[in-house]
Amino acid sequence: MADKIQGNKVNFTTFLGKRSVNSIFLDAVTEKEVEIEINNLNGNKSCGHDEIPPNLVKKISKFTVKPLTYIYNQSLLTGVIPNDLKIALVTPVFKANNKEEFSNYRPISVLPCFSKILEKIMYKRVLKYLDKHNMLFQSQYGFRKKHSTNLATIELMTKILQAIDNNEYTIGVFLDLAKAFDTVNHEILLTKLEHYGIRGIALEWFKNYLTNRKQIVKYKQKKIWKLDNQMWCASGFHPGASSFSYIYE
Repeated sequence: MADKIQGNKVNFTTFLGKRSVNSIFLDAVTEKEVEIEINNLNGNKSCGHDEIPPNLVKKISKFTVKPLTYIYNQSLLTGVIPNDLKIALVTPVFKANNKEEFSNYRPISVLPCFSKILEKIMYKRVLKYLDKHNMLFQSQYGFRKKHSTNLATIELMTKILQAIDNNEYTIGVFLDLAKAFDTVNHEILLTKLEHYGIRGIALEWFKNYLTNRKQIVKYKQKKIWKLDNQMWCASGFHPGASSFSYIYE
């Protein structure tokens, strides 16, 4: 897609504004926090490549909370994510037309439950930091509590009605990027994370998150093992990734 977009000589850093003087601090993970996130897992969801279903993770939580807390704390302390947590199980779901065309399939990506928990832990810390320093755009309605597409619609309608009252015209430009997450430039993303205060070990964690990712493609009950995947993420990725969308937008 990048080849179809007309290039320009303007460096993206010119749009960033003043560099944040604040830096994120990653609080230690507690057993209570891990227990809450395990309980929040949707038991009806599919399992990842490890074939450990969410229901099982919930049932054995009293035995796994302590070791999981240790592993998650080590991840936040070292900036390293276990490679097994970066393997996605991808299932191509047919959409329409010719079944022989790859483009007619939508990839659904599922990560292991233990990966989803770690993502949620980091997501909450990033969101807390961004909210504390008022870094989110006021019209950022996606992936935020007490915000929704309904509020976005209300804001749009309010501006349109105000324009009508003032005898003004309203012009709207709506963009829908195909495979939007796949268009994310990692270098730009990481630069923006650092600019807004995601630094040190926290930044290393995100760098590690984006590298050495693998995927297993499951088709007709057969698996093609561990293909390298340096793209952003496939459709169906866990909402923890919204930490990135806040910054990239």
